[in-house]
Amino acid sequence: MSCQRISAKDTENYVSKVPKLYKEITQQLRKTILDNFPHLNEAIKWGNPVYYTDENLFYVSANKDHVKLGFFLHGPDLDNPDGLIEGTGAKMRHVKYRNLNELNEKQIVEWIRQLLELVEND
Repeated sequence: MSCQRISAKDTENYVSKVPKLYKEITQQLRKTILDNFPHLNEAIKWGNPVYYTDENLFYVSANKDHVKLGFFLHGPDLDNPDGLIEGTGAKMRHVKYRNLNELNEKQIVEWIRQLLELVEND
């Protein structure tokens, strides 16, 4: 499967609209994702970067007061020992980041690995 990436122009456009306080979080989340999961496709959908294979898996959404890492599928099934994953949807869940210090690359990579394994076993 070939990987499709957002063009630099689309990425810059998206990041330029992110509130200043959250640009660095958004950039670091994207870097973590691309560095650890280069096989995933990436596109702007619903105004946000979405990562997918045959189906939408997760997204990054910069909001007014936080950056959200949202899981389209298997959100309730992901390990959540610290209670960071929020939401009540049947499949969807999300984590909110308000400062760069809250980002835990190891945890983010583990959640995405879990998600990919769960989707593969569907």
